[in-house]
Amino acid sequence: MAFLYSVGMAANPFTEHPHAAGESYREHMSVAMGVSRQLAGAAVAALVHAVLPSRHTTTASDKIRALAGCIERHDREGLRTKATLEVVDGAA
Repeated sequence: MAFLYSVGMAANPFTEHPHAAGESYREHMSVAMGVSRQLAGAAVAALVHAVLPSRHTTTASDKIRALAGCIERHDREGLRTKATLEVVDGAA
């Protein structure tokens, strides 16, 4: 519906949220795609674990905790590339 309004009357649906997060549309897309890629990997690990319980016993939950830590710290690079538990736990 926002497309029906002129730019002066309504917020741009493509840039309103990214700008509120302090990012450009392209930067926000990059972060969102990185999170999506990492969650897809965690989903595959969970699927493998469902079939072979001895495999990937903590992979999916570790990734979810790592991503949550990146979100809490506003670590855009970790969200974009590879969130790790070492970063979340503060260990090097």
